[in-house]
Amino acid sequence: MRRLKVVTQGDKETSPLSRPSTLPHRHVISLHDLAPAEIEFLLKLGQRVKAQPSRFRSALDGKTLAMLFEKPSLRTRVTFDVGMEQLGGRPFTLARRKSGSGSKSQ
Repeated sequence: MRRLKVVTQGDKETSPLSRPSTLPHRHVISLHDLAPAEIEFLLKLGQRVKAQPSRFRSALDGKTLAMLFEKPSLRTRVTFDVGMEQLGGRPFTLARRKSGSGSKSQ
């Protein structure tokens, strides 16, 4: 016989990276792309990650973040690198010249 785990509302609120159904996987270019409830969720999630970082160490296991910057940005690149590593993911940066995605000739 299979045992089911009863999940209380408190457990749901503290579970790592459980997102509301209104926040599907999508590209977010601006805060205007998010509803107020989604922004509130993300801010609360950020507070939980900062308060208990060990609970989120494997939140991005098996995930890879590819970064391609229009302009070189050491601070942004390093921030994303560190964040991905701390959450268990793998970051890598594509150089514009090496990726072949630039339209300018060299």
